Amino acid sequence: MNLPTIDWSVAGTVVTAVATIVLAFVTTILARETKRLSDATSQPSVVVTLEPSPWSIIHTNLVLQNTGTGTAYDIEAKFDPPLKTKPHEVLVEMPLRSLSVLKPGSEFPVFLRGFEKLNEQVVCVEVSWRRTPKSKKRETHSYVLNSRMDYDNWGQ
Repeated sequence: MNLPTIDWSVAGTVVTAVATIVLAFVTTILARETKRLSDATSQPSVVVTLEPSPWSIIHTNLVLQNTGTGTAYDIEAKFDPPLKTKPHEVLVEMPLRSLSVLKPGSEFPVFLRGFEKLNEQVVCVEVSWRRTPKSKKRETHSYVLNSRMDYDNWGQ
């Protein structure tokens, strides 16, 4: 009985071709995940908070802060309803309407009048920015700033 002979050069070529295809597939997945990880580690994240003024115990600052690891461009903040100190007086419109750039870890404080007028407000905040100056896509954070609950007995 004759056993079939194996052409080892053909077998080696087939194994090498299959290994190359598998390696190309794994490399593509690795490159995609590396890009995703790189994007995630250089991502800006901008928030607006109320903080005590370092200069006065009865005043507060509205602080726009980049808590992420990348630079944020063309930052906009909107409040619904607008922050008010009196029933018909809008308190914050100005510099937070738009800010051109905010580097990672930096903040932009805006001095506000007396906090006692703010402590009963619940406001929806929407902060948006771009990752690059020419990007068309805006990234957004939306959340509720509840001064009734968050800042109870704050100040003195």
